[in-house]
Amino acid sequence: MIDGVEALIGVEQKLEQGIETRAAMGNHADILDKVEPQGYPKWTTHKCLVRKVMDEPMYKRLSTLKTSKGFTLDFAIKAGVILPHVGVGITNDGVESLNLYKELYDGIVEGWHGFKSNQDHVSNMNPADLKPFSISVDTINKYVKSTRVRAGRSINGLSLPAFTSAKDRAEVESKLKTCFSGLQTDDELKGAYTDLTTMDKAMADELRGNGNLFQEPTGPALLAAAGAGRDWPNSRGIYCADSRKFFIWVNEEDHMRIISMETGGDIISIFKRWSKGIETIKKLLEEQGSGYQFDKHFGYIHTCPSNLGTGLRASAMIMLPLLSDALTPHQLEDFAKRFGVQARGGAGEHTPAGPGGKWDISN
Repeated sequence: MIDGVEALIGVEQKLEQGIETRAAMGNHADILDKVEPQGYPKWTTHKCLVRKVMDEPMYKRLSTLKTSKGFTLDFAIKAGVILPHVGVGITNDGVESLNLYKELYDGIVEGWHGFKSNQDHVSNMNPADLKPFSISVDTINKYVKSTRVRAGRSINGLSLPAFTSAKDRAEVESKLKTCFSGLQTDDELKGAYTDLTTMDKAMADELRGNGNLFQEPTGPALLAAAGAGRDWPNSRGIYCADSRKFFIWVNEEDHMRIISMETGGDIISIFKRWSKGIETIKKLLEEQGSGYQFDKHFGYIHTCPSNLGTGLRASAMIMLPLLSDALTPHQLEDFAKRFGVQARGGAGEHTPAGPGGKWDISN
């Protein structure tokens, strides 16, 4: 509550000072927001990693640089300056920007992930290396109501959603539509793409009901402040497999978010489908002369540095009524950390369980 009030006061102060705040206010203009050089930020109650990592000499070294598409340091930190409550406070515009401002992004990545500047990204997407549960399927499915695996990916050579132009955004959608045509020979992955401008209410209600309809970024949040809602809802949509077990979001926080899900707790089957989908899309992009944005150090590229690397989140909706009765939400969150997982309540982090003691448990 306090953070939200502080954020709104911060926007109000910037309006009084005449500073550009259209993205934070949710007014998504057709033209790309430009951020004029503001000088080293005048931090107040800001909590973001940018404040902790970037001192004024670093700002002066990096603020004169810009990428080939015009992405600047001032734009990168725009959301973190506008919103005092956010934890990361910076976006990026792909591999070029990450390496141009590597000094800053390395500090952010180490602060968030504990990943050192001299490390190379390593990931293993081979489903054969997954270990099955040691308890029975019946026991798993008694408690686990649904399971989901998801990760974002970005396309080579195109700006990411926070900084993108309408042209680049439309090209993302066009390339992915071509990829979707290539999925129609696979029984698990075949389906149809619907853009948000033509989606009917029945489909919207269905997708919203199972948590698969992403929303316009608004309010005092990173994506809205960074400008990711510009030109909403143009060139955005959702690919839905006929099985409703595989989805791809187009031009949300990243160029795509690839999702595999189903009822129950068969994580191996779900991961196999996800892995097949993400590798198939990669191959179909490469056939168009493109591919996924990747850096040997930063890994797969996402708009927010909190997702850099593999960018994968696996989650299960688990019924824990007795633990919910015995522990407060914060106690249950701390308890889950002992097992290397995160617990989220029915309405997100730090909230009570959902109906029946339902918790979202994830890596």
